[in-house]
Amino acid sequence: MGLKRGATVITIAQDDFEWHREDAWGWSNKFPVYAVADGVTAPAYEEFSFPTGPKQVADLFVKSAIKFAERSFKDCSEDTLRAAYGYANGEVKKLNRRLGGVFSAVGSLAAVKNGMIFGSRLTDCGFALMRAGKIVFKTPEFWRSLKSRKRQGYGIVDGKMNLEEYVDVYFLPYKAGDALALFTDGFEPHFRENKFTVLFRERNQKILKEKILKLDQALAARDAEKYGHERTLLYVRLV
Repeated sequence: MGLKRGATVITIAQDDFEWHREDAWGWSNKFPVYAVADGVTAPAYEEFSFPTGPKQVADLFVKSAIKFAERSFKDCSEDTLRAAYGYANGEVKKLNRRLGGVFSAVGSLAAVKNGMIFGSRLTDCGFALMRAGKIVFKTPEFWRSLKSRKRQGYGIVDGKMNLEEYVDVYFLPYKAGDALALFTDGFEPHFRENKFTVLFRERNQKILKEKILKLDQALAARDAEKYGHERTLLYVRLV
């Protein structure tokens, strides 16, 4: 069960400026392993520039986390998922040295194996499992649930902190026909809309993408502050 390929990606920028884009995504061509990431712009830069560092870190997280997950796919476990983030963090440390800064990202990584989803997320990226247009499981909204979490604080991939303890890991059984979606925080509010999740009843990936884009456009036009931030959704139909 699972898919090695066939993921569909929707990524929408906040505006037309290339340097404002900080999301990244990817999947393995060897195993059903998927990842998304969101570069984090440091507060010091927000007022006057959007450096490319966060985007580079997001790209590197996706590449490195997938690479580690491929190597450990046969022994996929909570430990190997957390270790994938640690490995990516080490690669980001090297990148930040070359860039001469401390740039960072957050992300979500998932592997599909033996009828199970091995899912994980760091901070406010996430993933969801949907069946017949309804949510079977979705990672809790991070900032809303932060105070109720047993482990306080949050982690980022910046090459400095010990982040593995902040990675949330979930193991979920799935059924053929379910949809797995990984997303950055810009798509978080969409999952509160029943008219969004019901779209995943559509089995044709091309038509589903068209429907999502149409609804997304309507939501962003209605409330740009809530629905109009940069956002990426990677989804795959499981078999």
